[in-house]
Amino acid sequence: MSGYRLTHTAQADIVAILAWSYEQFGEEARKRYETLIATAIRDAASRSDDVGLRPRSELGDGVFSWD
Repeated sequence: MSGYRLTHTAQADIVAILAWSYEQFGEEARKRYETLIATAIRDAASRSDDVGLRPRSELGDGVFSWD
């Protein structure tokens, strides 16, 4: 698997999303959503094709977003 790093903003967004999910739907739903987010991040990092990937050279070498 390729390595990846999340920006501080992305990390903060994930924390906020999971907190909101917990408040709205409870602990079990938060855990399911956390697993889904982690799976999506790992999938994006390990993709060998370019489908959905947008290079973000303005953010750094090897940085991309997944559309």
